[in-house]
Amino acid sequence: MNKVKNGDLKISGSGSAAGGVFEDVDISGSGKINGNIDCHKFRTSGSSKVNGDISTNAFKVSGSSHIYGNVDSEDIHVSGNVHIDGHVGAKTVSISGSAHIERHLAAEFIEIKGGVTIDESCSTEVFNMNGKFKIGGLLNADTVDVHLYHRSSVKEIGGETIKVRIGKTAFGLSKLFSPLVRTELTADLIEGDTIFLENTTAKVVRGNTVHIGAGCHIDLVEYKEKLTRSGDGTVRTEKKIL
Repeated sequence: MNKVKNGDLKISGSGSAAGGVFEDVDISGSGKINGNIDCHKFRTSGSSKVNGDISTNAFKVSGSSHIYGNVDSEDIHVSGNVHIDGHVGAKTVSISGSAHIERHLAAEFIEIKGGVTIDESCSTEVFNMNGKFKIGGLLNADTVDVHLYHRSSVKEIGGETIKVRIGKTAFGLSKLFSPLVRTELTADLIEGDTIFLENTTAKVVRGNTVHIGAGCHIDLVEYKEKLTRSGDGTVRTEKKIL
């Protein structure tokens, strides 16, 4: 059943509608929208598809949703699974579950508990991760704070403070991932001011102050001020730079 009332678009059960400008968009059950959406709030629970771009103040997904376009929102909250074919722009992004973004993700604050795949790059001020992630390009953030629960990968990381650590079982996320897969982060380049790494395999790590912890395998470390190590982490070549 489709219902348009007072500028709202509501799809309950199974139905479809055309895109347009609305106050709120609410999909519960199985819904499909053909066309771009401009609205105040976008909410979907169950299973939904949008064949177009979404511009909104609040984007909330509970269940499963596939957006065949870009998403531009002040706040993004995902509990479940979302697949976005285009770019994503937001102030805050909170993901509890999984997300696949085929293009670039740009936000001021990102917090993820679960898993995320970003085919291109990710730029943000704060990147907090508890789980696993795969980023095909550059992760650029002032603060990167990662607690690993599974194998993760990124081409490059650039930031001010970068911390990569093994997640604690107290979070409960470790039960979601296979214990047979080594929990590690792989990267070509990690560059920042202050860097702390555990279970990281990287070609180059470059920073002012660098700590290489347990489970690390680094080909080259370049540091300006200080290099420290702990555990069984290995560095093939180290170089102090001016």
